[in-house]
Amino acid sequence: MAWPSGGREVLENGVQSWTLSSDAYQHSTAAFSWNYKRSLGLEKAGVQEALVRCLSAAWAQDTLGTNWSLDWKIQGRQAIVSGPADLQNQWGSQLIQTMISPNFDALWPQVQATWLESWTTEMTDPSVTQSRVNNFTVFGAQHPFGEIPSFESISNITWEDMRDFHSTYWRPNNATLVLATPSSSLQPDGKSPRMPEAWSNAFNG
Repeated sequence: MAWPSGGREVLENGVQSWTLSSDAYQHSTAAFSWNYKRSLGLEKAGVQEALVRCLSAAWAQDTLGTNWSLDWKIQGRQAIVSGPADLQNQWGSQLIQTMISPNFDALWPQVQATWLESWTTEMTDPSVTQSRVNNFTVFGAQHPFGEIPSFESISNITWEDMRDFHSTYWRPNNATLVLATPSSSLQPDGKSPRMPEAWSNAFNG
């Protein structure tokens, strides 16, 4: 078994990164996470999920026609992206730019409409229902994690609400990035593995 070697960096803007490299890895996987305590959304509950849905739609749009063959999963405070190691500079910096400088003004109306159209189907899915009930039971209605978005609250959300949420909570000093990648995808400089320079530039741009 080939044990990965690791390196840790903290960028000037507070982003923490861990880079793991091993010849055993076949592709690159990046896990982004944010650590923050958000407030209740109240009549606009669901802003966090709205931002996540727009990010996913933007990534699908930005990568259309590329040969990156990415897989990604985005949740409330986490994104996990896997893709080809030899192209990680390209797809990584593109996805980071989308996350830190979002502009979904034109994208949100369609994402919102699609979300509302599928509302009944999604909310009656057993796994979704169970998750909502669990969160409400554990945290309660007065806690952000227990807050349940409604058809009405989603209808109230604007792009400006998501922009304000993003600028308040999705900040670099709240972010941690872990990259697992083949050793051959990193520059063999004899030092500990480092985050690709294109990614650092995107975070600090």
